[in-house]
Amino acid sequence: MNRNNKKMCILNNCFIPGPTGPTGPKGDPSPKGDQDEKGDPGPNTVRAAYLVTFNDTESKIGITIDSNGTLPIERKELDLTNLVNLNQTENTISFNVIGCYRISIIVST
Repeated sequence: MNRNNKKMCILNNCFIPGPTGPTGPKGDPSPKGDQDEKGDPGPNTVRAAYLVTFNDTESKIGITIDSNGTLPIERKELDLTNLVNLNQTENTISFNVIGCYRISIIVST
């Protein structure tokens, strides 16, 4: 593609660039500025909770969950920041901190 024949627009100013000339000499580098003290580290906490149901008493085929049914979550583990409330009677979870969450469901044998 010939750059000389292509119309270019920058901030609504359109033009057709002409030929590019040689690059000039590089200037001297400026002195490095003073560095201040290091600030306090920011928060580095990853909030996570681990909700589990073990298949201890069910058959070898697993736990049956009806279509549009609730997941039978039995225990809350590894919730170091009190992120989740688990209501075992209604099989619901609620979050104590407003935000966007990624929920992963892992079925393992």
